[in-house]
Amino acid sequence: MLALWLLGSATAAAHDLWMIEQKGRVLIRIGEDFPVATNGITTDRIVFLRAVRPGGAVALAGQAEDKQFAAALPASLPGPSLVELEVQPRLITLEAPAFNRYIRGEGFTAVIAAREKAGETNSPGREKYSRYAKLLIEGAGDDRRLLQPLGHRLEIVPLANPARLPAGTDVEVQILFEGKPLAGAQVSAGPAGMKGHEFPSVARTAASGRVRLGATSKGLWYVRLIHMIPGAEPDAQWRSFFATLVFHR
Repeated sequence: MLALWLLGSATAAAHDLWMIEQKGRVLIRIGEDFPVATNGITTDRIVFLRAVRPGGAVALAGQAEDKQFAAALPASLPGPSLVELEVQPRLITLEAPAFNRYIRGEGFTAVIAAREKAGETNSPGREKYSRYAKLLIEGAGDDRRLLQPLGHRLEIVPLANPARLPAGTDVEVQILFEGKPLAGAQVSAGPAGMKGHEFPSVARTAASGRVRLGATSKGLWYVRLIHMIPGAEPDAQWRSFFATLVFHR
């Protein structure tokens, strides 16, 4: 039973959380095959869920529904809008093989090197992780609010509204960690219908935190990354932050 739990945890650790808009509702989902849900969250895990629009922000309330969390959007969302979400941190422990696969897959070269130097490559990984998510909802009008940082600890900031970019144009984003550009971070982008983590576009950020991604075809896309640093708490060797950004082209 323990081995099965650890295998499940290793798989779940790589799952992304994203938000999509459907029939006037925001749906929060967790999974690998974007945007199909394999798991969801409950109300108690939400730090905040709100719609940001030209007139300000409004909190959204909802409930868990099977494998997703659903919240109704305001009846009228004037102009382009953005939904933002933060999820409470959670602690997990992965056995060494699972943790090593995870950090290799995410390109955490500094974490791999630190574990090797400390002689911990064959030790379990104890990680506390937080999740942040954004959803862009297009509409007529001024879209500058969509392009401004919101202050998430890890944040994906689009440098132009993807919905208004010419066909075939790359999407450029800036990655901020604690309000500062994050260099060398592995960032990926994938379209609806993508299976697993076979992202068609993967790149690392420049010193400016900026990165260009080939999210060029029409339809629903998401950008994602995970950033991991040494933990500062006794129960967590590592502290990680997951971020996603969903938009239409």
